Amino acid sequence: MSLNCKYGHMLLAGLLLISSFPLQKAGAAEITDVIDAADKRWIGGRDNNTKTKDDPFDMNIGVSFSQHFKNGIISRERSNYYPSLVEEMTYKYQDMIMNFDVAIGMYHDLALYVSIPLVLRQKHHYAFADGVTGGKNGNSSIYFLPADSRNLIDFDPTDGFDFIHGTGIGNILFSLKWSPLNDERDASVATWTIGVTYEAPTATLYDPTALAPLTKQQVSAHTSEGLAVGDKAHRLTFSLAMSRRMFLPKEYALDPDVNRRGFIDPYFLIYYSLPIAGSSSVAADPKHKAYDGSITQYQPPHIGGFKTGMEIVAYENVTQGRKLAFDIGVYGTYISEGRGYTPITDAIRELTYFENYMQVGGHINIVAKLAEYIGLTAGVTLGHETAHFITMENSGEDKDGNGQTGDPADYNSPYWSSEMDQIGKRMRIEQVFDFSYNVGLQVTF
Repeated sequence: MSLNCKYGHMLLAGLLLISSFPLQKAGAAEITDVIDAADKRWIGGRDNNTKTKDDPFDMNIGVSFSQHFKNGIISRERSNYYPSLVEEMTYKYQDMIMNFDVAIGMYHDLALYVSIPLVLRQKHHYAFADGVTGGKNGNSSIYFLPADSRNLIDFDPTDGFDFIHGTGIGNILFSLKWSPLNDERDASVATWTIGVTYEAPTATLYDPTALAPLTKQQVSAHTSEGLAVGDKAHRLTFSLAMSRRMFLPKEYALDPDVNRRGFIDPYFLIYYSLPIAGSSSVAADPKHKAYDGSITQYQPPHIGGFKTGMEIVAYENVTQGRKLAFDIGVYGTYISEGRGYTPITDAIRELTYFENYMQVGGHINIVAKLAEYIGLTAGVTLGHETAHFITMENSGEDKDGNGQTGDPADYNSPYWSSEMDQIGKRMRIEQVFDFSYNVGLQVTF
């Protein structure tokens, strides 16, 4: 799901989808497992594996709940000559999302997946950082006094201020996954799973510029009803995942009554997400549209990443379709620069150009296949985001060749702000840490 105000965390959407729909059959690691159709399923013990039963059709229906928390510090440069960063505000983000998932087997190790996110709530909270104050004798550079012309925001962060988004449908995900190699069918190979995901811009557009003329009280009235969560961008995510079940001790391998596979299932996944801003995204300024033909102000970033780890299969009964596994892994995600929704967007009510950055972290999940047709999952993720500028718009193009912009003959960007994008006044997000947890239930037909 791509929920624009989720800032960096939203950009893991492709990775989250690829690792969704767990608890297929007791085969490959959950990240590479694909349900199928028009197939046969092995039954019986290891010495009786010639017995099969027809498995003409598989379908999974799942529901999951996740909650995500992110904390960071918004700093601002001081001085044009030797800029130093000074903490201005704390930023706290929280969301709650329900996901409704359907997976349909189409042929051998080929399946279609659909995920529908319901955003229950998103909250962005701003408050002065420790030691920062507004007022006549304050030291803040973004808020001074009510109605002061120097204010960059129109609310007093002394007591904190919240922007609330939701409830609403997020962007619906459609995915095809295919495993041309499967270590359950051929123990001499690793499982390879290829995935293609399309993210449809089904969520209602959130246009922060529409809030710009409103007063603080009017914004509060809007947020009490829940602001929208969509960005109207299309995304295509391409992925490749590999896993290999291994480590079955000799005493198990030689016992014909042992009805399980190896204890360890290491995996690795890489992915790339291609963004395409939709025609219904936040509209471009007419001056900028005349300059380069852009119809939208929104420039979503390109994303690439990896996820690696292992499943420790503590218990498994292939015949009964039962499994208990612990999934431990790490991830890394690169997000390119772009113009979009950042931690300062709600506060200043506009999209801003941001610097490229990385997200890194780890997770622990529990996968419990209680029976052949029902399973549970639960997990936690801890992450960190590298510090990066969140206001750094280019001032334009020097067309008269005098080495600077600002002249009438130049292209002077309507998105550039001398108070936020000028070196010495830019804003930066730092000390970002996030935590999330999820629980899920799945039924297989």
